[in-house]
Amino acid sequence: MRSMRHEVLFGLFSGIVLLTNGCATMNESECRHADWRIIGMEDGASGKQSSHIGRHRSACAKYGVIPNLNQYLLGYDQGLVQYCTEQSGYSVGKSGEDYNGICPQGSEALFLEGYRRGREIYLLQQEIQELREAIYADEATIGELKDTVRANEQEILREDISQMNRGDLLRSVKKMEREIGRLQMTIRERKNDLEAWEIKLDEISGYGLH
Repeated sequence: MRSMRHEVLFGLFSGIVLLTNGCATMNESECRHADWRIIGMEDGASGKQSSHIGRHRSACAKYGVIPNLNQYLLGYDQGLVQYCTEQSGYSVGKSGEDYNGICPQGSEALFLEGYRRGREIYLLQQEIQELREAIYADEATIGELKDTVRANEQEILREDISQMNRGDLLRSVKKMEREIGRLQMTIRERKNDLEAWEIKLDEISGYGLH
């Protein structure tokens, strides 16, 4: 007896041609010589949804080739056996990919356990990268402000500068020095956060799957 998922797919397959966003999944030779069980297995093992066959159908329709849905689904279920493991879930989560909810109930819990641990590493890596970029940007801003301060100080020392302009430059220098101090404090805080996240990443990477 076919599963409900397979019944739904038969309905979709017979009545709907899915859009391919202008990118065919298969060329004429691949369509005419396709082993649909292997194609299904590859799609399942790579984490694609079973409805991905609609893209193959659309690609092959122009050559008058209709995919063998039974063979595709047979291979697809075999591919899911490879995909729906704890190790695979860990790899998917660590790479930042989304999970499409395709694993059968019997293997989904194990997949999600790996996915959760991998996803935690991915999110920490993203946080660390964002902190490093923010620190780099703040340090660059400080460098630019210091250059401007030095230029203004040189201008202030000019004998021919008016008292009004000298006062404006002095206020500008003071303002930039305050901003430099604020940025330096922010950098120290971000470096403390960065150190904490890096320690956390080392910890969870040590007991995570590899």
